[in-house]
This record gives sequence, C-alpha cells and structure tokens, in this order.
Amino acid sequence: MGSTDLRPLQNTPSTTKISQHNNNRLGSVYSSLHGFWVSRQATLNAVGQNVAVPRRDAYSVILFQSSATTCISNDFTGSPDDLLGGIVSYRAGGGCNYTGALIAAQSLMVQHWSDERYAIAQAVSCSRLRLTFQRSPVLIFLSDGECSVSDATVRSVCRAAIDRG
Repeated sequence: MGSTDLRPLQNTPSTTKISQHNNNRLGSVYSSLHGFWVSRQATLNAVGQNVAVPRRDAYSVILFQSSATTCISNDFTGSPDDLLGGIVSYRAGGGCNYTGALIAAQSLMVQHWSDERYAIAQAVSCSRLRLTFQRSPVLIFLSDGECSVSDATVRSVCRAAIDRG
C-alpha cells in the first residue's frame, strides 16, 4: 500500500489531511473510504429532511500488515471526518497477514453482533405487516499484496455469521 502509483483523490476537503500522512495507495483507499462515509451520511440527511436521522450502520476498520490493528470499532456516531481522523495517521508498512486480518474481523463481528437488525417481518395487525429488511454484516477486504489463507479461516468467518442468524 506504500506504492505511489495511486494517490488520494485530488481537490476534495480531505485530500490535504490524507496526503500529509499517506500520499500513496493507502491514501487512495482512505480517500475512497471517506467518500463512501460522506455518501452514506448525505443519504441519511436526505431521508431525514432537516431532522437528524441516526445512523444504523456501525463501522469498524481493521488495518493489517504482518499483524492486524483495529483502528475503529463498532462506531455508530462518528462523522465521516471523525472516522477519517481515526485512521489517517496509520501508515503503510510491510507484511501481509490475511489470516490475522480475518480473525480480527471475525472477533469484532462476534463481539458487536446485534440481533435487532435481522427481523424480516412483523405483523402489526391482521391487515398490516411491517417489513424490515434482513441485513448481513459486510466485510470489505482490500489488499495490494498476495498471501495465502486457509479455506478453514474463511469458512470460520462465514460460519460465525450464520451461527448468529
């Protein structure tokens, strides 16, 4: 992630902050992640129409090299700039440990699991049905390297989610 063939997106409010620490591939990942968070926040603001709508998504960020580091854990309240502030000082280094990253992700998923988001439909009355959509945890895994990981490690993450519903 330290290669400079890719850099943070230019001319955005976060460019300077990101480039100070990571004017490289990792900085481009941070830039994309911040853009995602800003888009999600804009969607909530549009839905709320001048009323604060709480975010229902929790964000966790695990960075990995030869070991995994949890930078953000189960954050429901941080603004996009707060979240960026929680990761921007972490720099690219060496090593590539997919197993450690997946084990850390599984641990966070299990630790912060919430059943409330998994109800699909509830009868409100005989003529009305309230639908809530089933949501699964989303794990976005990015790397610029190659590393082996056992099928058992990947299955373990999937099974941990299945076991919880």
